[in-house]
Amino acid sequence: MSKKRRRRNWKSSFTLNRIRRDADKLRSQIATLPRCLSARRLANFLCVSRTPVLQWIRRGNLRTLKRGKRLVVERGQIEILIAAACNAAPYCPPIRPRYLKLRRQRRKKLSQSKYTVKQLADHFQCRPSTIRRAIRDGQFRASRKKKSGRWHLKVEDIRWSRLFSRRWKENWDNFDWDEKIC
Repeated sequence: MSKKRRRRNWKSSFTLNRIRRDADKLRSQIATLPRCLSARRLANFLCVSRTPVLQWIRRGNLRTLKRGKRLVVERGQIEILIAAACNAAPYCPPIRPRYLKLRRQRRKKLSQSKYTVKQLADHFQCRPSTIRRAIRDGQFRASRKKKSGRWHLKVEDIRWSRLFSRRWKENWDNFDWDEKIC
């Protein structure tokens, strides 16, 4: 008795949006494909990465055949995939305010008078690149040492920065979390 895989609904994703956009071109090229395709060949045909294709196989959205050790997808399943992409809801990535990790920790006490980027990143438990990006975007005021080229941030500048100001707090309370980009 063979074990049947449970089919799950198609999740809306960036990859399905891309397949929906190219659906007509893909449908016209299906006849030129071999009868069965490996996950790698299917991903190349769809112009997407292999990861979503493997996830669809694992979830049971695409039926597969076994050829030796390799799982292959039949040509008819590609039609099902394209139809599912056309019927799936459009993908809208979730909105997240920038520098959220820093903003959530704005009440942490700052003990030193000056901080380097690395020290501030350790203090706020984030990556130094996040602090550097905030400096470049004008969220933090910082001075750069001529010899070492390192950024130094004063405590007053950190406290009065755009990230921790009350104006931001008011915008945070009025932020519409249910709003979609699309």
